[in-house]
Amino acid sequence: MSTIQVLILSIFIAFLILENYGYGYWMISRPIFAGPLIGLLLGDVQTGLLVGGSVELMYMGVIPVGGSVPPNAQIAGILSTVFAILNGGNAEVGIALALPIGLLAQLLIMLAWNLNIILIHGADKYVQAGDYRKVEKMQLSGLVVFFFVFFIPTFLAIQFGSDFVNNVVAAMPPVLTDGLKIASGILPAVGMAMLLKMMNFKKYWSFFALGFVFSIYLGLNVLAISIIALAMVCAMNAMRKKDADDGFDDEDEEEDEVSREKSDARNLKLPLFDEKL
Repeated sequence: MSTIQVLILSIFIAFLILENYGYGYWMISRPIFAGPLIGLLLGDVQTGLLVGGSVELMYMGVIPVGGSVPPNAQIAGILSTVFAILNGGNAEVGIALALPIGLLAQLLIMLAWNLNIILIHGADKYVQAGDYRKVEKMQLSGLVVFFFVFFIPTFLAIQFGSDFVNNVVAAMPPVLTDGLKIASGILPAVGMAMLLKMMNFKKYWSFFALGFVFSIYLGLNVLAISIIALAMVCAMNAMRKKDADDGFDDEDEEEDEVSREKSDARNLKLPLFDEKL
């Protein structure tokens, strides 16, 4: 590919991945969709579908929860498809590169988040000053940061080939790779803790305890636990409807109405008593 073609393709890929942060989470950057799309642009839809579907299965359970930053499936799927097609439609090459590309993309996204912290602090100053126009500009500037963080590595990876990605990953010092492995284990727990903090955990802790027992002690997978949770919700709704049909709610309303009438009667008697005095 010529440099101009690589440039145009890199801009398209960066704009495609930007949907996560810029123009709505439509899932068009997921490997299962973006793979065939890149294959259509490069003239090999079959390889794009094969690599995209395989990478989608690899990253099926990798979900960013809360503040966690897992290996990025979108960048891994798209670049793996590009490398597979450029290597003569060899899908095995692209699938083998999905993991190192995802790990490299993980670092890039964390870099973008840290760069955007600077913009957030700048926006805080404009909020205190009441200049909301500049607050909007600072917010949109974050999209520019994400675009270039996606565009520059994509351009370099396509321009210099798959060896460039492998060399970058191999050149990482052990301190960085070991720290990344530790962080990848800690961050999902931090993300889950943030979600528990946002929900009414004091009220719904029993459901969390049940899920923990099902997963850890009974060894059930996510699908089985989800089916059990769905059955519990349906049963609770059915019991509520049954109680409503039995008329318990109507009796409670009648008791409340009688109590209100007695209270009103007492309030009416008090002024008359004061007048007699």
